Amino acid sequence: MAFITVSDGTRLSYKHWGPKDAQPVMFHHGWPLSTDDWDNAEHDTEAGHDPISR
Repeated sequence: MAFITVSDGTRLSYKHWGPKDAQPVMFHHGWPLSTDDWDNAEHDTEAGHDPISR
């Protein structure tokens, strides 16, 4: 799992699949789920997209 630190110092985790030059597709979960809940959806996205989950 990767992390990014935003301007207020908050550290966010994310998962990233797919080619970096492809059109990004963002999956965001709500409480009480986790980024793992998107595993199947991310792998099933149309070819040519870059799935990212948070």
